[in-house]
Amino acid sequence: MRPAGTSLKAPTGRSARRAHPDRAFALQLGFLLGMWILFAIDATSARDQAREDAIHSLSNVAASLAIDLSHALELLDRSLQGVVNEWQNDEIRALKPSLRHLVLFDPSMSAEAFGPVVVLDPYGSILARSDEEERDPYGSAAKPLDRPQQANDTYADRWEFKIQAESATHGLYVGQGFLNTEDGQWSIPVSRRMTTLDGAFAGVVAGTLKMAYVQGVYDRIGLRSGALLALGTDDGLLLARRPILGTGFGNAPAKSINGQIGHSKSEGVYQARSKLDGVEKLYSFHRVGNLPLVQYAGMPTADVYADWRERTSMMGGLLAVLSVGILLLQLMLGRELRSRIAAETMLEELASRDPLTGIANRRVFDAALEREWQLAIRRRSAIGLLMIDVDHFKGYNDLYGHLGGDEVLKIVATRIGVVSERLGGLACRFGGEEFAVLLPAMIASGGHIAQDLVREVRDCALPSAASPSGFITISVGVAAAVPRAGESSDALIGSADRQLYLAKSSGRDRCCVAPALARDVAA
Repeated sequence: MRPAGTSLKAPTGRSARRAHPDRAFALQLGFLLGMWILFAIDATSARDQAREDAIHSLSNVAASLAIDLSHALELLDRSLQGVVNEWQNDEIRALKPSLRHLVLFDPSMSAEAFGPVVVLDPYGSILARSDEEERDPYGSAAKPLDRPQQANDTYADRWEFKIQAESATHGLYVGQGFLNTEDGQWSIPVSRRMTTLDGAFAGVVAGTLKMAYVQGVYDRIGLRSGALLALGTDDGLLLARRPILGTGFGNAPAKSINGQIGHSKSEGVYQARSKLDGVEKLYSFHRVGNLPLVQYAGMPTADVYADWRERTSMMGGLLAVLSVGILLLQLMLGRELRSRIAAETMLEELASRDPLTGIANRRVFDAALEREWQLAIRRRSAIGLLMIDVDHFKGYNDLYGHLGGDEVLKIVATRIGVVSERLGGLACRFGGEEFAVLLPAMIASGGHIAQDLVREVRDCALPSAASPSGFITISVGVAAAVPRAGESSDALIGSADRQLYLAKSSGRDRCCVAPALARDVAA
């Protein structure tokens, strides 16, 4: 049996065909979406690679500079420690100044990177110095070593002196940069504490690392414009920077740089917005040996991703143009395909419909009957057929003309179509004034449907002088069968046609049911 609620209709292929443009468009959208996803994955990977490349470059620069500065400060520190050790020897202190100078200060102290080394007593007064001219490393003229000390010849107010005087735990102390008023050069002071045998404070040995040396090292690094090189302390002081901000070094907090790292880290990477110039940068830092100094190398994030952004914008633009072009082409093709499908559908509708009555034609009926016949064989179900003929139609045509006859056929076809469609059947024009209704899985109800059709047409009350009743009527022949393999559907048509002939010969305006169905109809 055919499931309830389904209709017996000839397949037109319209819905399947109309799905083609939409399906193609959906596939095209899926393809483009896949391309954009791959593009996004590639762009993300390229962005990460750009960051990794920048980190690698910055880390190498920071590490190289830190090693270079560490070697320079290590050399200076060895000189300071040598002076501390020699000065604590009473015999050396008792030597003549010229001889003591040769013993205390080795030739490395006159290197271009270093300023003079001075020996200070517990009160900050100069006891000895490395430069032959006896110049004050802070810009004031130094007294000859053999003249009496003056009240203003003291370094007691210098921070590197006070920090060593207050505590013996600092070791090599790196102080805040200062500007030498004599030569206009910035320097970084470094100092070591001297103690007596019982551990008491005995003075300070101090030297300087010239910022011109650090800046020269920075200038030799071939970084792109906008890159940053900086040297800072753990206390948050900026000692050196390239490019230079303001008039010099040592007077600007470096917390915007090293506030991110912590004292326990020897190297690392972070990203932050600088408080000095307001530019967001990617930083790599490396500690300078074991000293409280940190070397930084930074690059604006805009520069880090500049090449990536240019490449991504170009590729994204090309992909966008390609996507728009493909979509426009697909829309045009889809519109053309829909127009073609609409035309084909219309042609198919015209080919499958009777042009006069609008119901299915004989070609559709033959195809549907064959299909349902084979289906009934597989399912071992019944199939019913109604053959319908308009009574006295030839006489009606003779009296009212063919146009009048055409109107009658349209009305009758409409009534037949409404009834058959409500019951899930297929109504068609079989030929001339003859119609057929194919009813799948119908046995007993076929007769009742035939009676309903006869009554429906009679109730239309279409006047006809050619009919004894004075109105248009129909005759219906009903047949049904349970097809078996090898049997032809022609037998069903022949049986229904015989019943139609019987109905017409019995007085018309009635239906006749094949004997196999008579009991069901009577019931």
